[in-house]
Amino acid sequence: MTFKSAVKLSFLNLDKVWKYVLYRIVVWAIIIGLMSPCFRVIGNAFKDFTNSSAFKDFMSAGLFYSGTITDVAKGIIVEVWAFITLLATNQLFVLIYYAFLLLVLLPTLMNMGKYAVNSMMYGYMSSYAKQSFSTTYISSFGKAFVFGICRSLFNLVFNMSAILLFVGLVNIPSEGFEYIMPYIFVVLGALILTLKQMFVFGWAPSMLVCGMNAIRAFGFGIKTTFRRFGISFVTSFTVYLLSLLLFVGFGIYSLIVIVPMFSIVMSIAEMILFFGNHGMKYYIDGDTIISPKRHEELDKIKQIKFLL
Repeated sequence: MTFKSAVKLSFLNLDKVWKYVLYRIVVWAIIIGLMSPCFRVIGNAFKDFTNSSAFKDFMSAGLFYSGTITDVAKGIIVEVWAFITLLATNQLFVLIYYAFLLLVLLPTLMNMGKYAVNSMMYGYMSSYAKQSFSTTYISSFGKAFVFGICRSLFNLVFNMSAILLFVGLVNIPSEGFEYIMPYIFVVLGALILTLKQMFVFGWAPSMLVCGMNAIRAFGFGIKTTFRRFGISFVTSFTVYLLSLLLFVGFGIYSLIVIVPMFSIVMSIAEMILFFGNHGMKYYIDGDTIISPKRHEELDKIKQIKFLL
């Protein structure tokens, strides 16, 4: 029900969807612009990396293209590590600068955009109000910036752990393992991303609905999410499983569409789950209002059912 409502709300709010997609394009343009002064410095190293067979195979990987993503994973891992090592040896400042741009600034700006989407959905779901993306982004800039940094740092630690796990799986010395690796990648990847999502599902909604600061909202959001763990888990796992299936099928270029679209769906799902967990009514459209039961009411119903 939550996933279905999130998809429906996404289609009913296409103006927010395309504006968020445009926002991501602008953010990437800014990041590339900030990276450009160092392009000449790392030109040869970057050219060697992009001209490597592993990189070319990776960019064309996908079940509907020349090969599977798993087939080229080892090669791209080796090439990426060689590229990082070369920069660390010859251009350490550039490596630190690029790491800041890609691992801190970029995700912070992206999460600020997500916070604006959450804010717009709060207005829409609570009072059927239509808000401008740019106006909402500017008005919530301060809280969005703090949220963006905090969530980016949390994601960085979690993502690094997930990458190390993936590298370990790819390098398992077992004959025939490469044939089942695509399925492990999809299922395990969806589970890992779902686990991360369980910690952040209620983060932005707690700040918006309850007016909490980022630190307090993080703990309150976790508590809220785990009140209805099953629904939250199934919703998140469904979204990530579908996105990874599309990624494995269509390759790296599909992320251009998959990431912003599923990011919108997940942001809307965050608000739906938060409203549902607290028994708050919300609009689907002008004629449809959902009235979920409060968690306390559900507990009483379960107790009565047990007694009967």
